[in-house]
Amino acid sequence: MKPVSVQVAYRVRGEETKVLKLDPSNVEQTRIGLASGVNPVKPEAGSYVYSGMHDQGVLQEPKEGGVMGDLISCVVAAKEANNKYLTHVIEQEKSRKKEETESPDHKKPKTSSPDA
Repeated sequence: MKPVSVQVAYRVRGEETKVLKLDPSNVEQTRIGLASGVNPVKPEAGSYVYSGMHDQGVLQEPKEGGVMGDLISCVVAAKEANNKYLTHVIEQEKSRKKEETESPDHKKPKTSSPDA
């Protein structure tokens, strides 16, 4: 079986700006089940978080690690990196737009007077 890896490529305005390659060697192992000492509880309707309980009672502990554990760890790391990177891109865009509107040669749109 091939080792697990996840690759994420970002394109901003048609240009590739960043590529991440995640695999078990560069991501932290994610715990799949409940943390030690946390009791299973019935989840709220619509919640997809692992709760350790189903309608009929307590679920057995999920297997930690392995190929699925590696895949989950890579996807969790990709999601965290995605949020961080896209927040950075959005903040840069806001800053760029603010600088454009504050520049002395920025032309304000003409408005027509109500008398016209």
